[in-house]
Amino acid sequence: MKSLIGGFFSSRRVTLEEIIGLLGTEHTLPASPVCSLWQCEGQAPIIFHAKDRVSKAARENNKEKREWLFAYTLGLSLVEQKQRIAKISRGSMHFWQSLKLPFWDSEDSAVQRVLRAKSEPGYRLIDMRPRITGVTPEVRAEMIADFSRLGMFPAHPHTVSEILISGYLLHQKWYMKTAFHSGHLFAEGDWHLRLGYNDENGIAVFDFPPIDCSLEGSEDLRREDTGVVMCSPYNKKLKKPILQ
Repeated sequence: MKSLIGGFFSSRRVTLEEIIGLLGTEHTLPASPVCSLWQCEGQAPIIFHAKDRVSKAARENNKEKREWLFAYTLGLSLVEQKQRIAKISRGSMHFWQSLKLPFWDSEDSAVQRVLRAKSEPGYRLIDMRPRITGVTPEVRAEMIADFSRLGMFPAHPHTVSEILISGYLLHQKWYMKTAFHSGHLFAEGDWHLRLGYNDENGIAVFDFPPIDCSLEGSEDLRREDTGVVMCSPYNKKLKKPILQ
């Protein structure tokens, strides 16, 4: 029987020890240290991913220079992360934004939904090297649909930012140091959120309106540093996939 992921099916659940052996410590963010970092209580989560999918991710890291991580996330909203980041990082990390685009202070209801969106806590198999770069919004949408048929879906912005924070504070790794994730449309008219460029200056967060690709400046969405961080969900035979 075929699954959506990689064209094969396996009901063999992988253990955390096996994942660390396959991906390496630097590409694994286990639940215990993540919960300790964010000062949240959590129960030992069940891992619903299949071993062959994690093995495939490890091969892609080695041969294709991908950045697959197996990461536990608490599902915190962007607002919650912004409230906690200074405390848990002891001032070493923060969010920043363009003064021309006051995203955090926006009163737009759609923007507020993105700022306050949360996810179910759990493990994510996520590639932190954005794909689908340098293309128009129309081509980008088509390519996202193609990836979805392979069992890969755009990650939520709050999932990406939580992993950026945990990744640096636990492994001293600046994921997406020279790249933006722009995986979601969140308002009428196709407004986009762009998040990334994670370094000593902070995590950049921008929102920008729909762009007519015929107009001057429309290359903003086609930048080579702006792409989509993709997640591979749970094996469908082990647990129904959730939004990543």
